[in-house]
Amino acid sequence: MSSTNNNKATASGNATAAAATGAGHRGAAARVNPDMEIYNRFGGSAAAGKEQERRFVKYGFVVDEFNKATKKNRDIYQYGVVQKTLRDNERIKVEKEIAEAKEVIRKGEARMAAMQAADDKYKAQHGAACAQGEADALKLKKFDGYVALDHDEEPSELLRK
Repeated sequence: MSSTNNNKATASGNATAAAATGAGHRGAAARVNPDMEIYNRFGGSAAAGKEQERRFVKYGFVVDEFNKATKKNRDIYQYGVVQKTLRDNERIKVEKEIAEAKEVIRKGEARMAAMQAADDKYKAQHGAACAQGEADALKLKKFDGYVALDHDEEPSELLRK
């Protein structure tokens, strides 16, 4: 019979080591009960009730007067806490909007740089032809104006060719 007990102990592991280390016990740690602290401080619930009554008789009106005297300041403080919370929430919202705006600006600046690079590339490839085309466009406008009787400056350059 003892061999059967040994087999069970070895089949499930070392039972004595598990019990000694607390392995396998998953319960929460004991917590302090505040009601028991009061009970222990005053020696029982009846004594605690008497102490509470004594304190109320001795200090109750003082606490009430203090409550009345400080109500306005406490209300102002609470209003300030609420306002600060609102401002903090608004700050978070504005910081998010600023981050989004910075991202839009960064993308816009990248697009502007790409367009400037394209302008520079086009000017490098076709700069002389563009300058000549601009001059020719001005001359054509001048010649069209002469034909349309807008002015009397004769386009002598066309006749030479």
